[in-house]
Amino acid sequence: MAGSGRSTEAIRLTSDAISRHALDPEAHAIIADLFLAGGQDYVVMGIVEALAARVLDPRNPQAWKRWGMLQYRGRIYEQAGVSLTRYFALGGSTVKGDKEARRILESIPSVVPGGKRYQEAMRSYPVQIVW
Repeated sequence: MAGSGRSTEAIRLTSDAISRHALDPEAHAIIADLFLAGGQDYVVMGIVEALAARVLDPRNPQAWKRWGMLQYRGRIYEQAGVSLTRYFALGGSTVKGDKEARRILESIPSVVPGGKRYQEAMRSYPVQIVW
């Protein structure tokens, strides 16, 4: 995203819209989606905007998905699981086939402390004890 003039311009325009319509959850959702597409460098900004969209529209399943996906990207795994579970509960049959969100939700137990991927990652880092 950093190299894309169109993405940068879209973020600028959306930021301008947010300054005029701060209580519009859709404006926050749009910019959060832009940040989500932007990669790891934009996670923190995306989390802030996704939170704003979710708080302003707490019954919107997509707001919970966006929030959960950004939490996951930000390595806030347990909370991402809570958010994605809420997404599936609110969305019901409309979202039950969301394979991406389901895959992420199902991967969470392996990446939290005690999980298989977490343990593998811990073993891959050399431990150096200094006395």
